[in-house]
Amino acid sequence: MDCSSDGKMLATSSKDNMIRVWSLDNSDDSFRCVAMGCGHTHSVGAVAFSRHKTSFIVSGSKDCTIKLWSIKSLKKQSTEVESCIRLPVKYTQFAHDKDINSLDVSPNDKLIVSGSQDSTAKLWKVDGGSLIGTLRGHRRAVWCAKFSPVDQCVATGSGDGTVKLWAISDCSCVKTFEGHTSSVLKVAFITRGMQLASSGGDGLVKVWNIRTTECATTLDEHTDKVWSIAGSTDGSLLISGGADSVICFWKDITKKVQDEEVAKQQQLLLKEQELSNLLQDQDYVKAVAMAINLDQPMRVYKILTDMLDSDSIEGQFSSTITSLTSNETEMLLRYINRWNTNGKLSRTAQAALSIIIKQHPPSELMKYSDINLTVQGLLPYTERHFQRLSKLHQLSTFVEYTAECMRLPNVTSLVTTLEKSSESEDLAVLMEVDENDVLTDTVGAGSTSFNERENGSPSRVGETADLHLATTRGDVTLAAADSTTTEVDSTPLRVESSLKEKVIHSERKKSKGKMLGTKKSRLKRTPLRRSTCRLSLHHSFTPCF
Repeated sequence: MDCSSDGKMLATSSKDNMIRVWSLDNSDDSFRCVAMGCGHTHSVGAVAFSRHKTSFIVSGSKDCTIKLWSIKSLKKQSTEVESCIRLPVKYTQFAHDKDINSLDVSPNDKLIVSGSQDSTAKLWKVDGGSLIGTLRGHRRAVWCAKFSPVDQCVATGSGDGTVKLWAISDCSCVKTFEGHTSSVLKVAFITRGMQLASSGGDGLVKVWNIRTTECATTLDEHTDKVWSIAGSTDGSLLISGGADSVICFWKDITKKVQDEEVAKQQQLLLKEQELSNLLQDQDYVKAVAMAINLDQPMRVYKILTDMLDSDSIEGQFSSTITSLTSNETEMLLRYINRWNTNGKLSRTAQAALSIIIKQHPPSELMKYSDINLTVQGLLPYTERHFQRLSKLHQLSTFVEYTAECMRLPNVTSLVTTLEKSSESEDLAVLMEVDENDVLTDTVGAGSTSFNERENGSPSRVGETADLHLATTRGDVTLAAADSTTTEVDSTPLRVESSLKEKVIHSERKKSKGKMLGTKKSRLKRTPLRRSTCRLSLHHSFTPCF
């Protein structure tokens, strides 16, 4: 069936091998048969009116032919069948190898498109009925073919479940729409040619965006095959009829949905700003509740984690979770179940879960929906976290023990140990003087005189010598310093050929029982003329010569 462009006539096809033209009677709003076309040898499966002017009708039959009927001289007739006029045939064209399922006329009344059971669609010229091209690409029968009202293209629906868009210029396929699970029985251009509607044997009506080839929406209301769809002239309605004996009227609410989406985004921005203000004011009770209502689990996690990490607001963590309503607590449990699957988020999840379990009795928790699934999701991951933390605790204890064993004493304790050791142990200082040097030592108020080897006898020159012993890490330093001299008698003392000083210092450690090695220090050679030897140590003791 098809309708004329002015909406005043209908054309129908039937298995009686004829087509009929019906005219609207304005007196009682009914249609009357005013003409019929006879000539097909088999049932007629497709019929279409001209679009630009109501001047002809084209029909397609199971006999694989296309006939073009002229209706220029058609006038309203009586309702009696005998009074109907017969339509003249302008030409008959053998079109396909199998049944013709669909026909359509272009908006300028110059082209005809036909779809057939032979899996092809063909383009024909209205004048003369010559073939322009064949649209090949479908794997099964072409059930519907339609011209675009704005573009030079044709849409076809096939039994292979696809909708294809073809270019008229070269008969090539430019787009393919896939989504139906059964045969596509009808296609129609809507919203001024910007979208394409299709219906199928799966009982679905789909709306496609032609530019992106994406399915904009799926309308699921029929329970059986949807054989026909049509759009209103203004594009606000879509009508579908199916084998379930139901006709559905679909209203275009795109504008309404867009307005609601904009209002929702504005409301969301206001709530986001309010949430930021609550966090700035540290009103965490309302902040957590608002984040839960906004369904932002990671925002809730961040707020709770900040409360755990902050010492100043640590006490508010428990009170914040306790103050939540029943619905908010149920949502928080779902968030906790999700956080607990990640080891990095498990700390906050376990802390919040502990408070919920302690504050809410089991009878109250059992009232929550999906509580069984939540508990089943929490148990295995909680056991895994417990095992991981137990192992980490053991390893940290071992590391602490190892570090304690390897810990070195500090400088203060080392100096104290040296002081105690110097008092209890013997320290031997061996000093050897070169054969050419003579050293006379007088301790306290006495003096020391030196006699040069060339004179053969000691001189009467006396020099005051202060002996200071200085020990730094087991080293002994001997420094020479000048001082006031006095003349005293003394006996020269000759020692070994070279001047050396050996310091042997040992320390026994109670923990390891090791001995500190001794270090040897050599005395500096100093001039013998009018010089004084000064031996300085931090620790006071009497050297042995």
